[in-house]
Amino acid sequence: MHEPGRGQDAPGPAVQPMDDGNSSCVYCHIDFEGEEFVDVHLAQRITCRSCHGPSERHRQDETLMARPDRLFGRAEVGALCQQCHGPHRDPAAVEAFRSEWEGRARENGRFIYEDAVCTDCHGWHTIKRK
Repeated sequence: MHEPGRGQDAPGPAVQPMDDGNSSCVYCHIDFEGEEFVDVHLAQRITCRSCHGPSERHRQDETLMARPDRLFGRAEVGALCQQCHGPHRDPAAVEAFRSEWEGRARENGRFIYEDAVCTDCHGWHTIKRK
């Protein structure tokens, strides 16, 4: 498991004013409301905007063509998460978990392989297909 705390090199996502929390995002992304991944971060004042930027065009786009200001590929996820969380404190426990779950799907539908990223194991943070 990991210990929350600031990473060594990067300042981490910006804490956001709580004027609307994530309400402008969950208006469309209703499946994120009540999601543990989102709620835990929101309790620390880390909103969708903290990682994805203001995304004004995305929030105003009824055609669903404009992307958020910042999205992260699999290769970028670990570095983003480690800005605040740092690396796992117990690499042996991570490897034991990976061995137990390798090739199997987690509750969030993601499969665990040697190249698993943080969100493969932690949270549901994914847009559900209609």
